[in-house]
Amino acid sequence: MTISDLIAHLAPTVGVIATGWFGLTASKSANLNKQQFNELKNELGTIQHTVETVQDLGHSNNEMLLDVNKKLLVHDEAHLVTMYLRLERDMTTAINRGYTTVHESDVIHKMHKSYKNLGGNGYIDSLYQKYNILEVRS
Repeated sequence: MTISDLIAHLAPTVGVIATGWFGLTASKSANLNKQQFNELKNELGTIQHTVETVQDLGHSNNEMLLDVNKKLLVHDEAHLVTMYLRLERDMTTAINRGYTTVHESDVIHKMHKSYKNLGGNGYIDSLYQKYNILEVRS
């Protein structure tokens, strides 16, 4: 649950609590005059306006978070494709050469781990198994 979700869920509760408090205060004072009543009414209106502002802000934040999440998904997909192409190229080159280097091996292992974390699988995994049995040279 995000902060904006929390605000959006709590805002109506704050309004109800404030209304109840003012109602209790009003009922305790049997001799409320019009001025006191209007002051309470104005304070309640201010609280209601604040609650509505917080709800609007929460809604706006949720919209922005949805937009950011959509962009992150696109970024992850693009990054996955880029990693697929790089892993395929580098592992195929090493397999055809018959060996790998320490530096190349380090980069490929790190990239494969990231590739898997992004959801990559299939052909690259089978290529990775072949790559892992290569001799490592300095």
